[in-house]
Amino acid sequence: MKRVWDFENHADSIAITGMNGETLTYTELSALSGSLFGSDKSPGLVLILCANTIGAIASYAAALSTSHPVMLLSSELFHDQIKHVLKTYRPPFLLLPGKLSRDYPHMKILGQCFDYTLLLTNYQSAYINPELAVMLSTSGSTGSVKFVRLSYENVRFNAQILADALGISSSDRLLTMLPMHYTYGLSMINCHLLKGASIYCTDLGIMDAEFWDILEDKRITSFHGVSGAYDMMSRLGFLEEELPHVRLMTQAGGKLGTAMQEELAGYAGRYGKEFVIMYGQTEATAAISILSSEYTPKKPGSAGQCVPGSRLKLVASDGQEIKKPFERGELVYEGRNVALGYATCLEDLAKGDEFNGTLRTGDEAERDEEGFYYITGRLKRIIKVAGHRISLDEIDSMILDELNVPSASIGKDDELLILVTEAEQQSVVEKFVRAKIPVTGTVLRTLVIDEFPVNDGGKILYGKLAEEYL
Repeated sequence: MKRVWDFENHADSIAITGMNGETLTYTELSALSGSLFGSDKSPGLVLILCANTIGAIASYAAALSTSHPVMLLSSELFHDQIKHVLKTYRPPFLLLPGKLSRDYPHMKILGQCFDYTLLLTNYQSAYINPELAVMLSTSGSTGSVKFVRLSYENVRFNAQILADALGISSSDRLLTMLPMHYTYGLSMINCHLLKGASIYCTDLGIMDAEFWDILEDKRITSFHGVSGAYDMMSRLGFLEEELPHVRLMTQAGGKLGTAMQEELAGYAGRYGKEFVIMYGQTEATAAISILSSEYTPKKPGSAGQCVPGSRLKLVASDGQEIKKPFERGELVYEGRNVALGYATCLEDLAKGDEFNGTLRTGDEAERDEEGFYYITGRLKRIIKVAGHRISLDEIDSMILDELNVPSASIGKDDELLILVTEAEQQSVVEKFVRAKIPVTGTVLRTLVIDEFPVNDGGKILYGKLAEEYL
């Protein structure tokens, strides 16, 4: 049987605590694996509609521990979107919040796990590669049928390197402030379960006063957020509070502005905390590089160095590896957490390893003399203006770093549109960009919109913006 965790090693330590105070020890979590997915249930694909609850996390762990591959989606998807995924992949099992089970009256109830219900879908099991463990959507909460196929080796290796790099131990306490169907959130759950730490479930966010009460009352030590969460914390004044029990803060899921990085590094230094920046992709089970707490004050804008036991390199457009510092190329990652490949239909689940341990990230980057990487943008988000090659991501990064203004640049050759969300930012941004890059006349436009559409990880959906405004 494939294994990700060794729950029996942590015995009676509390593994998961629910929002209503329910608890599950590691011994009980191990026993749950057998009772929910017992020997009478042949391994088959399980679609889990995720929420940050004790039932969702425990059911996920139980499924993987009994060799049932899982596909994770948000429980907040529309019913038609879920039906589309069910029809495409025909999973024999459906795990979902109990309150949603009434939407599937013709499915047999097989079991309960706190607030979650296990249903038999009546689809027959199909052959699935025995290495397949987890399937994560490539598009967040849109209900797309394209998934990344992750193996047991991918999940365990990724959990181990993150646990080691972040110093996770059995004394740590994680608060679920990231969605579990999001690769960053799931990787934090995995590495804490690996080390026998405690996970406290909440669906609250940093705008909720009760969130901060839980952080204090439960003595949470491990805090993880995307850049937008830290920006909000700064505006609300929480970076002036010590948060005495928190020892570790990490950021991933998109570029952090230089000013925000400096503020967080300063905060960590004042209060004796670790602040770590991570870069990764779903196709690498999350982790590709880490900027350790030692370097967050010293390397503004850096994505850090390659995670241990793996390799990063830069490749030029002609396929040659770039050796010199500060020359740009595509970032290519080689490691044991590189996914098996993609899936867009049921037949794809029988496939083996198509990536062969190598991931072309699609990100353009450069490396300094000490081996620290800097992401400069997506290769596909590059346009030509008056013959000059311009990175849309680099424009947004420049605006954020120098003006501290969030923006979303979209465009095509000889047409650049920069979107902002505050009217007073519009003229400032346009004047700044015209002074920085070679644009004239109507080639550059700026526009004020209400908000940027984002996915579950807080990343801007540029395709949706382009469809609406270009």
